[in-house]
Amino acid sequence: MRIDNETSRIYLSAEQVGCAVPSVVHLRETPTEIVITVTGAPSSAPFGSPCTAQKVSLVGYVQLVEPVDDRRIVGNTA
Repeated sequence: MRIDNETSRIYLSAEQVGCAVPSVVHLRETPTEIVITVTGAPSSAPFGSPCTAQKVSLVGYVQLVEPVDDRRIVGNTA
């Protein structure tokens, strides 16, 4: 994770966990916190077979409405 205070962006990356691959990033801002949640989707392995060994990554950034300033950044996966 990298914070760019000039553009008010947080750059991040997420990788596959178990049989779920990262697919969507949710952002919630409050006056005291920035909450980033990455949600996953099932891997493309056929039903009943083991998960694929393929590594899936999600790389990008979230655009903040306000600068980071003194707000706490909280990350969560779901």
